Amino acid sequence: MAAAILAAAGLSGCSRTVHRTALVTWSPSDADRDPQFPASDPIWLRFEKYPNSRLLIYGKGLWPQLEAIGKRTVRVEFEVREAASWNGWKGYGFSVAAVAGKPFVDGGSARGRFESRGGPSPGIDELLKQ
Repeated sequence: MAAAILAAAGLSGCSRTVHRTALVTWSPSDADRDPQFPASDPIWLRFEKYPNSRLLIYGKGLWPQLEAIGKRTVRVEFEVREAASWNGWKGYGFSVAAVAGKPFVDGGSARGRFESRGGPSPGIDELLKQ
């Protein structure tokens, strides 16, 4: 019965947003600075569980905020968008909600990206597994 309900929910376009956290090591990247958004700080986030995977984000005032913490490893909260599927919920998109406990302020640049170099490239569900 539950499988039938999940299948019906998936067919009806049912989706949800959940919050997940990940431990990341951050590093600033002057090379990725976007001249159209000078107040936007480019920061690479490297996932502790998958060190070959990293995410480039642009946040307003993010570099000074992280420098003030004095640690290179912080928790990042993500909003993960999930859709119902025949075997449960599957992530299909995410955005940064908070960095080191403070709300993330998007810097406006569309140059952010996810990279995975060598080794396995995890999907959203594995990358942000609780």
